[in-house]
Amino acid sequence: MKTLLFIAALLVATPAQAFCGKRSAIQLNLGMNYGEVRQGGRIPGSIMKRELYANPVTRTWTIIENYIGGRACVVGSGRGKPPARRSST
Repeated sequence: MKTLLFIAALLVATPAQAFCGKRSAIQLNLGMNYGEVRQGGRIPGSIMKRELYANPVTRTWTIIENYIGGRACVVGSGRGKPPARRSST
């Protein structure tokens, strides 16, 4: 239910908006509320430093984009298989 509320909150925002905050706070929220942990480092092919967090039991995932100064934004989330990386061609 928490996941649905989180996703619903993201959908209410306009498409140009994202949930942003301190990277450490977002990481803590993903771990405590969703059981998601970081899956490796930077997502290959991403220009900004994007990281994938996932919970293999519930199959939820979240992608965050990191910025200078310790800020980050949630740029994607869902359930099931995370989206495939985009081709740079």
